[in-house]
Amino acid sequence: MKKLLELNLDDIKVGLSFYAKRTVIVYRGEQNQVRALKNICRHQGGQFAAVDAHSCNLRCPNHGWQLDVSKMEYTNPSGGLKHVELPVEVSSTGVVSVFELPQIKPWEVNLRPRTAIKAQELVMRFYSHACMEIKAGSHTIFTDPWLEGPCCVVGWWLEHQPPADWLKSLVESSVIYISHNHSDHLHPHSLQLLAEKRRDNLFVVPAYQSRSVEIPLLNLGFTNVLPLPFGVWHELDEQTRLMILPDTTGRDDSGLLVEYKGHLVLNTVDCSNLNDGVLPETVDVLLSPFSGASSGFPVCWEELYSEAKIKEIVDRNLHLSLKQFTDAVKQTKPKFAVPFAGYFRAAHPDDKRIAETNPKNSQAELGEQMSALFPEVQYWPPSAGATLDCATGAVSGELDQERSLESYNFDRYLREVEDDALFAPLQSLEGIRTYFLWANFSANQVLHVIETDNSFTTIVRQFMYDFLTQEFVTERPSRKHQYSRMRVRSAAFRHVLRRGLPWEDISSGFQARFYREPDIYEFAFWDHFQNRLPIYLPWDRKLDAGHAFDSKTDATRSTSL
Repeated sequence: MKKLLELNLDDIKVGLSFYAKRTVIVYRGEQNQVRALKNICRHQGGQFAAVDAHSCNLRCPNHGWQLDVSKMEYTNPSGGLKHVELPVEVSSTGVVSVFELPQIKPWEVNLRPRTAIKAQELVMRFYSHACMEIKAGSHTIFTDPWLEGPCCVVGWWLEHQPPADWLKSLVESSVIYISHNHSDHLHPHSLQLLAEKRRDNLFVVPAYQSRSVEIPLLNLGFTNVLPLPFGVWHELDEQTRLMILPDTTGRDDSGLLVEYKGHLVLNTVDCSNLNDGVLPETVDVLLSPFSGASSGFPVCWEELYSEAKIKEIVDRNLHLSLKQFTDAVKQTKPKFAVPFAGYFRAAHPDDKRIAETNPKNSQAELGEQMSALFPEVQYWPPSAGATLDCATGAVSGELDQERSLESYNFDRYLREVEDDALFAPLQSLEGIRTYFLWANFSANQVLHVIETDNSFTTIVRQFMYDFLTQEFVTERPSRKHQYSRMRVRSAAFRHVLRRGLPWEDISSGFQARFYREPDIYEFAFWDHFQNRLPIYLPWDRKLDAGHAFDSKTDATRSTSL
């Protein structure tokens, strides 16, 4: 291991010290214990600052994440999320040595020579949002096909109309990659249409312990789902292979690396910290997010933050989204840089305020930065149906227009949600408790749900649920606890519960307005209700009082998403 620092113990103050131009942080405790870390927040790579001169706590200014270095554990978000620490040795004479961890570069295993490619050998065709068809030799690899209808209940709608032949192309594909289980990537409406045409498509998905992508695909009836371990090449033929890389923020997310004749296409998808920040040094094509505005935070937190504070956070997040894109370009030195996975809108009239207060970065704005910073990189802002030939740099295809509101067929998809609002078991609080017992989440946390109409003004029903006692409560308990409140559209809430959907559909879909005490991101709660719900729905099997299903033994749900 490479030695980063060599220090004398007596020269290290108790508390936190910054070294090597603030890139390395060393903590010395009262009992002379020493721990060290790179000054990189695991969320999106921001640099920490000490909370105060003598504490063991660090805070990242980008999103407020806080780290207790004495435990190497984040306190915001809560939930026991760990930070990677650097190896430290303390000699008998008080010499402290801090070592660098080896960088993991799995793409360098079994290197293949880079050989010349001809026109039409390696071609990108853009369909929508995060859906790209990568034609590599005789293979076609699709990514995250959201191509029909809304996602996040009815909160997100496609910005552009996908090519008319999308279903035919998907049916004929060699491989379909699904990065994670957010519904703009694992999209039920689009995948159901595919399942009606063909069920033996090869799906490659990350081998998450939660099986949060694999199981929904099996439930949709697909028969050829291949979970791939991270950092291992999957060979399609002697010229074409692919690899899935992990997002190391602690959530279920991933990126994709495709290699054809030694030429690399890197898709970072939604990852905030892909492969712990270690990426290939040179790629041919970089597909990376740019737009921001993909979260209900902070625009759905009006009870907690002022209008000025919300605007401040939104502006900062938009800046960080652009920076994340340009940082990826700087690191990977692509021949072609493609703004990706940001082509959606809050189109429904009920979400007009969200559309006004939650702006996105534009392709044009990013293009200006790219021209100034990286004039040698070809910037390709794709439109649905357009293609990029990686051998020639030629761009072709129809440049589509933005969809009109009349083209969305809102009623068709709203009807499904409204029908679920009438689902009999969810009319009573006993049915809600059945759901929470099934969900099997336990924490010192109280959730206050206020079900409302779609304008968040008329209350339909409200309740508080204590996840420590697994009971409804009429008032907050006297013990210290995490309190979360959401005013949520009743139909959307019951739709998510009825179908066992991830709760990201509520939060990112702008279906609720939130408040919490203390103001700490509850990582364990959101990770559980996004990725770790049991497999069988509670409505499929009788749930006795006090019993929670075991997701390890319930192998598959009997109902589809």
